[in-house]
Amino acid sequence: MGAEVDPANGTTTRPFVVAVADFEDSYFPAHSRSINQWLTDVRSRVHPDVVLTQARFDVHQDQREVNQLTWNVFRDHLVLECRPEMGRRPLPAQCLSCRSRPTCWNAR
Repeated sequence: MGAEVDPANGTTTRPFVVAVADFEDSYFPAHSRSINQWLTDVRSRVHPDVVLTQARFDVHQDQREVNQLTWNVFRDHLVLECRPEMGRRPLPAQCLSCRSRPTCWNAR
């Protein structure tokens, strides 16, 4: 997968790559070594501009594990954390209980 030059404006584009693996749900902490190796293999095959991962304060243990491993393996890359709401109410702009952060995970 090499870069392509857009003839219209001369910019270089790279293909969009999404890597997906099949690990057993609810057991990611127990499979940390295998997941770390998989992420390391992905890193060796692609050179991402941006890496997306779950938010570090997610309540599910699998998402927290993926977050920690992603930051470890891709520590020299731009890593963005995301948290799909999946039907949950959005967080307030400021937590009314602590007022210390723009968004607070205690405001659930």
